[in-house]
Amino acid sequence: MKKSFYSNLAFLLFINLLVKPFWILGIDRSVQNTVGVEAYGLYFALFNFSVLFQILLDFGINNFNNRSVAQDEGFISRHLPDILVLKFLLALCYAVITLVCAYFFQYDSHQVFLLSLLTVSQVISSFLLYARSNISGLHHFKIDSILSVLDKLLMIMVCGFLLWGPFREKFSIEWFIYAQIATLLLTLLVAFAIVLVKTPAVKLKWDVSGIKEVIKKTYPYALLGLLMSVYYRVDGVMLEQMLPDGKYEAGVYAASFRLLDTANMLGFLFATLLLPMFSKMLIEKKDVHLLAGSSFKAIMAAAVFTVTICFFYRQEIIRLLYPDSTEYWSDIFGLLMPAFLGVCTVYIYGSLLTANGSMKALNAIALGGMVLNIVLNFILIPQYKAWGSTLATLITQSLVALVHIYAVKKIIPFEINLRQVTRFLVFCAGMILVFYATKQLSAIWVMNLLIGLIASVALALVMKIIEVRHFMGLFKKYE
Repeated sequence: MKKSFYSNLAFLLFINLLVKPFWILGIDRSVQNTVGVEAYGLYFALFNFSVLFQILLDFGINNFNNRSVAQDEGFISRHLPDILVLKFLLALCYAVITLVCAYFFQYDSHQVFLLSLLTVSQVISSFLLYARSNISGLHHFKIDSILSVLDKLLMIMVCGFLLWGPFREKFSIEWFIYAQIATLLLTLLVAFAIVLVKTPAVKLKWDVSGIKEVIKKTYPYALLGLLMSVYYRVDGVMLEQMLPDGKYEAGVYAASFRLLDTANMLGFLFATLLLPMFSKMLIEKKDVHLLAGSSFKAIMAAAVFTVTICFFYRQEIIRLLYPDSTEYWSDIFGLLMPAFLGVCTVYIYGSLLTANGSMKALNAIALGGMVLNIVLNFILIPQYKAWGSTLATLITQSLVALVHIYAVKKIIPFEINLRQVTRFLVFCAGMILVFYATKQLSAIWVMNLLIGLIASVALALVMKIIEVRHFMGLFKKYE
């Protein structure tokens, strides 16, 4: 590989940590505080509704394309026109099915209008992700990193002006969606220009046989995407539909889900780099266990840091971000964030199984997760509302993660290092004690948090949970 995993990951983390947290915690959060909990709760439910059918746009093409391009750079020249035509047809099907389903859900005219705008946004986003899958598959990771934040950077500038400028009093959720459409479209044009520059041999012609070949190879990825999007996004839709005060409860859940999504950026960035690397290593018959193990160790250390901080300082964080919040909001936040551990596990081992082509196993796991999540929501939402939906998410993500580990052990056998597992569990217990102790201090909570963070990093270094030199050296082996 032309560049080490570590340098690409460092750049990817840097540029995303520079932009996306401000986008989510600064812009997106401010939108909710400006338009109100119920208005944003409706937007959140409709957004999740549009995502439920998003797989009709993708049909597994992005993951399949990323893996294929990583293994054969000529794949773009042969299949780009076929895939573009297919995606246009899929976009039409997606729009029709989404709006027909909205009719059966008895959405009113205003809700259908918002959903139509979100449908356009999802279509543009799908084409952008496809363009980026080509760039990432060619191992131009730094270019892909810049594209991954370009639309958000543009959104920060546009919405920042609207939210904190002279138009603040008139700001509406419709303006927020209009800004998304415009910035995504501009980013899409940039991305496709780069694809054409990097693959000048592309001939803009297509044939039916090429489209059939793509469909045949991508449908397992499409099914996986559908199942995963349902069990990850259905909560907001069910809250809004099942409860008399569903818009409010969806808004409360969205406040914590936004922070989980912020944390999930870390796992997504790892997966973005690992999928093409795993694919190339497997096709070249190289051992992937050291890469998978070290990646998992690194991401879980960061995840445990994040979850521990969010649990012990849940009330302070929620009050800081949402002035109108109550203790109910912080209880949901404290229960939801541990799901981040399961999500990170799926990002690492799910990427490995995808690269290995183990789609039957992945679809079976995702189907089980979808059924479990829907059943739990039906049981818990009527009585416990957003708190019940949060519990359903935590249980589903945790069990799905454990099954992913079991599947990898069966399909790509590896030995579990019990000594390392024990050391990691001891580290987790030690970090919990550190934050519990610092929480009892009488200083300002931000200072307590900082003391706990420094002590936890020191503990990780002493126990060799974080081994920077080993981590860098390992990935340089795969240059």
